[in-house]
Amino acid sequence: MIDASDRVIVATGVIDRRYGKSLLGKKVGNVSSSFFEAINAPNTVHRIELSGAFFDVIYTPMNRTFILKDMSQVASLISRVDDSQPVIATIYLDNFMKVVKNSDELLALTVENAIKTAMLEWAKQNHIFLKSYSPDTYVAVVKHKDYRSLLDTKFDILEQVKKIALNNGLEIALTMGFAFGESSLFNLFQLSQEAMQLGLGRGGDQVVIKQYGQPAIFFGAKSEARADDSSLEVKFFTHELKNVIAQFSDVLIMGHRFGDFDLVGSALAIAYIVRNSGASAQIILNEETMETKALTSIRALAPKLRKEFISPTKAIKLITDRPQTTLLVIVDASDKT
Repeated sequence: MIDASDRVIVATGVIDRRYGKSLLGKKVGNVSSSFFEAINAPNTVHRIELSGAFFDVIYTPMNRTFILKDMSQVASLISRVDDSQPVIATIYLDNFMKVVKNSDELLALTVENAIKTAMLEWAKQNHIFLKSYSPDTYVAVVKHKDYRSLLDTKFDILEQVKKIALNNGLEIALTMGFAFGESSLFNLFQLSQEAMQLGLGRGGDQVVIKQYGQPAIFFGAKSEARADDSSLEVKFFTHELKNVIAQFSDVLIMGHRFGDFDLVGSALAIAYIVRNSGASAQIILNEETMETKALTSIRALAPKLRKEFISPTKAIKLITDRPQTTLLVIVDASDKT
């Protein structure tokens, strides 16, 4: 019970023992701010914590009294049940099979063993049951309590695997889909597969978490991308291209001799990457050899977009005048011709 100044004037011994000292004379808000929430919403149940103990509280304004029910055992039981809830993950080694097929056999075996060792150690440290059911795909089961610990690490296994691959000149990364919040293990496994596929659809190299009935949460890559085996390859290529672009102030982009829509689309995409990297970008356009439909479309573009194109003559002059600061990028061409 409290007085008009919100000071405790009556308290049971049980509450004092739970709190660890007498509450008499103390401002109720200094004991717990949750008491004020109960005052502002009287005659409704509120959950508060006092020195590690949990109580359901109802405030009755007529006699300025709090009625408390010790819920510590119930809260502890709920917490233990929640900690033990299963979390299932589907883990995919993006680009792994392609690398194994195209790399030196010894190198591929070395990298495969290093990645497997890293993943097994990660699983052991985090109390995860980990099982592979194909060379590039794993299933993992972990208690919800240990899953929360993974959140604190931001799933550092992603960087470990990527580092192993990069140190050997290879392009491999993890995409992981976690699922929880459903009692059926079969449904959880399906949900984890959906999460993993969603991660691949966003470019791979990330973790997607799906709680049943809730929006997905993402750790890692943010850019949307098509889900296929080349997604990681595109990511690495873009990263390397940006590193090269950073060394130049001007970038010229050109394609094969008889320009078409494929060339134009590819060139515009590279120009976008270049400008986002802080450099100037222009596309070399030879109207004499350009496909008629593609040229007509370019001429119909708004003036702002048409400024992205430059003639071969002007391009040669720019390269001649500033050879040290000008980069030439060739797109939509598979050979030197």
